[in-house]
Amino acid sequence: MTVAALELAQASYSYPRQEAPAVDRVDLVVEPGERVALVGPSGCGKSTVLLLAAGILVPSAGLVAVGGVTVSGLDAAKRSRHRRESMGVVFQFGELVAELTLLDNVALAGELSGIRRRQARAVARESLDRLGIGELANRYPGQVSGGQAQRCAVARATVHRPALLLADEPTGAVDRANGTVILDELDRSVLEVGTAMLIATHDPDVVSRCDRQLVLRDGRISP
Repeated sequence: MTVAALELAQASYSYPRQEAPAVDRVDLVVEPGERVALVGPSGCGKSTVLLLAAGILVPSAGLVAVGGVTVSGLDAAKRSRHRRESMGVVFQFGELVAELTLLDNVALAGELSGIRRRQARAVARESLDRLGIGELANRYPGQVSGGQAQRCAVARATVHRPALLLADEPTGAVDRANGTVILDELDRSVLEVGTAMLIATHDPDVVSRCDRQLVLRDGRISP
């Protein structure tokens, strides 16, 4: 029996001083190699679902499991380690380390997942080249455009070939041509290593590349 890449079972989460839960009893399964688009209006809870899946937030009720491991039951250090080794995360605004070059941002993700330093840097450079920003490898995030930083974030999330990739509006800061480059790189992860993906998006081009879509409204998956 195949173990799901990601499972949320009756998962809920409420932010402090917020009356309604941001995520309300969500059931969601993503299988290995499957691409799932999570769509819905702004403020419906898409980003919170991704943060729960990544183990950055812990559900107030229900559970979150990644690759059969119930991450919602782990302490913060173990959740962080599981995320580094098994997942790639593309945040909505890149969230690169400002003090590191683009190359070092990507290579560090590889090293933290267990890749040796020299290999991590070689693979990081290849990833940046594929995403069309290899010539910017030695620049810092503050020296590149938002779209270039987002492509670096995608390289960082995929450099260690994760079993699960979580992406929040990965094409939101780029034009259509560069969005295609990003989507090609994500597809490559699916084809080569069977990466499962949950992608929060408003972009119809992203949705068209996914195997199915889930609609989130007011924190709940619509039937």
